[in-house]
This record gives sequence, structure tokens and C-alpha cells, in this order.
Amino acid sequence: MFRKFLPTSLFTGAALLLALTTAQAQTGSVGINTDGSNADNSALLDVKST
Repeated sequence: MFRKFLPTSLFTGAALLLALTTAQAQTGSVGINTDGSNADNSALLDVKST
């Protein structure tokens, strides 16, 4: 029973780690403006009004 559980738990742990790192890598900031400047890295949403 232990021999069947170990590979399954290792696979599950590796899949969970991959999913979490992929989700973290896809987060980014959004900038809404008319001059084409980049969004502030620390903001989730950066809005510039004229």
C-alpha cells in the first residue's frame, strides 16, 4: 500500500507546485491610459487620467 501511495503523493505534490508557480507567473498589472506608458509594477490596476 505504501508503494502505491508514495508515487501518487509525489505526482500530486509536483502538480500542485507547478500549478501554483504557473499562476504566480501569470499575474501582472494593467495600465489604462492614452499615452502608452507602462503600469506601475506594484499596482494591480493603474489608471491615468488626462
